[in-house]
Amino acid sequence: MDASTSSKLITSFLPKGTGLDLVKALNDETGIATGNVSNSRGTGTSSNSEFGDWVEVDVFDVVVDAERADEIFNFIYEKAGIGEG
Repeated sequence: MDASTSSKLITSFLPKGTGLDLVKALNDETGIATGNVSNSRGTGTSSNSEFGDWVEVDVFDVVVDAERADEIFNFIYEKAGIGEG
């Protein structure tokens, strides 16, 4: 990524243990090799947890050229199954 190009940060909260697979897929399928995965926990409000239950997640961050942001967001959304049940 060129320093003079505008960029965007995409942050995703993923099920624990899935972040590294997403980094590999992103590199293999889009050529982007600069993702960062960290772990976090908090109280979830999703359908798979009761309010107040602690949920551990992978936090995935990637900085991309602004013109590829929608493409990469959609890739992450689909590969990680974010919209699924």
